[in-house]
Amino acid sequence: MKQNKYQEALDFLQEECRTIKKGEAKKYVEVLQELVNKATPKELIYGKEYISFDHCPTCKEVVPIHVNYCSNCGQKLDWEKAVEKKELMKDAV
Repeated sequence: MKQNKYQEALDFLQEECRTIKKGEAKKYVEVLQELVNKATPKELIYGKEYISFDHCPTCKEVVPIHVNYCSNCGQKLDWEKAVEKKELMKDAV
């Protein structure tokens, strides 16, 4: 999987920070990693019981179909596979 620009920048900073105040830099690198993780779309947890809702892969909260971010934790969401699974479920009924 190709890294996004956030991850590339973070990787660069991590390497550069190895030579400067390690304790202080580490704190900021961890914050940046958390932000990169939230900005990277994740596939939703398939909830068979719902047609118009699914579950956030990070915090497990129910999210309405086609929202881009979880309103509970801010995770960026990738609906592509979830929508495909739901279409298959509809066709099977």
